[in-house]
Amino acid sequence: MRNLVYHWVLQPKTYGFNAEDWPEAGQPFSIFTGPYGSAGKINREPLSTTAQPRDNWSDKQIAFLPLVPANQFIVVNSFGSTPGVLPLPKRVNACRTYRYTFELKSPLIPGLGQITELQYIEAGHVSLARTKDLSNPSGLSNAAGEPYNGVFSTSAQLKTILEDFYDQFQGSVSVSDTISGNFRVFTCTVDFTLYGSTQPLPQIVIKYQQTSSIAYIFGSNSLTITPTGACAGTIDYIEGVKPNGFVNLTINDTRYYEDPASRPSFGISGDAAPFPRNVGFKIPQYELRPNVYVLPGQSWDVQYTVMNDIHALNRYLEYLDTAPAPPEDPAEFGTFWKFAEVFLSYWIFEDAEALICQKLVQLGIPVLPDTVDWYKKRILESEGLDWDTYEKYLELMREWREMDKKREEAYHKKRGERIRSR
Repeated sequence: MRNLVYHWVLQPKTYGFNAEDWPEAGQPFSIFTGPYGSAGKINREPLSTTAQPRDNWSDKQIAFLPLVPANQFIVVNSFGSTPGVLPLPKRVNACRTYRYTFELKSPLIPGLGQITELQYIEAGHVSLARTKDLSNPSGLSNAAGEPYNGVFSTSAQLKTILEDFYDQFQGSVSVSDTISGNFRVFTCTVDFTLYGSTQPLPQIVIKYQQTSSIAYIFGSNSLTITPTGACAGTIDYIEGVKPNGFVNLTINDTRYYEDPASRPSFGISGDAAPFPRNVGFKIPQYELRPNVYVLPGQSWDVQYTVMNDIHALNRYLEYLDTAPAPPEDPAEFGTFWKFAEVFLSYWIFEDAEALICQKLVQLGIPVLPDTVDWYKKRILESEGLDWDTYEKYLELMREWREMDKKREEAYHKKRGERIRSR
């Protein structure tokens, strides 16, 4: 038997609001195969006008709804989601433009410099640095077959080199030059646009030679510049919106939770079953009792529904930016903050243990790790006896129910003592 957990997170990390990354209010979607959060994929250019393919399928956790094979038995024992009913958005004033300013020098004779490597690093993620190799000591091409183009002699050429790399990270480049002694000094400014108060700050590294490697092949004048950035402008972001989310389990095409009229409901709210759970407080929280069984041959899913309309909030913020007399200061919808989470815990029983689970269901005994171990123990103890008699099954069922009854009585007795002590 194995106890597994599934943690789904919706935290769009996009340059501005992207409607495809936020779920529509009141529309259930799968946290396994849905297009949102940690289950979704990144859009790429369509191959046709009728389809929008997606990249990185190998990184997707689950491509199809899980189908229980014949040798397994699944028990869903717990779940929870982000609590919060009212949206309660927060207005956060944070950096909008993060600026780097640095200087590169090249001798007036022969008047050439060369960028050998450019790096972009999100703060705290040095191992995930994005780099571009522009070194070209032999005049050949790089590993991708592209010509090296790191050599520059004018401000326009240097600006093009920097823009070709930093533009993909929302970097705006400006370059000017002056003459100082025997050197031409290039003053470079790279402004990065940020889209949320929690977006990691960018870091850049520039490696260059004061003369082209073609003219100075030994490369003894290679320099590395790691400039220090600073915030050059701020803006108000709207963040921290509560999802007012609901979780429902689905077996095949049947939803587990229904409303009083026996119609499918959205499920259990994050306030009733919060994640993370409230620890250390005597606050009633929803418990999945009895647990949900998924039998061999059945598919299952966990659906999540967001009731607060993020799209409407963004449309309102866009209106404030264009209204002739806005009722309040304009702000932008921030990204890079955590909107919703869903936690799921379940047991997988395989092979002989799956058969035991089937027998426990027939006997009316709850399928738990303890009951499966207890049943295996009784089988070993009764080795050599006739185990397939109806009377023996009834005796086992009565024995387990008596044990379970005593356990429940002890639980309620202790709980009553705690309540009276308050």
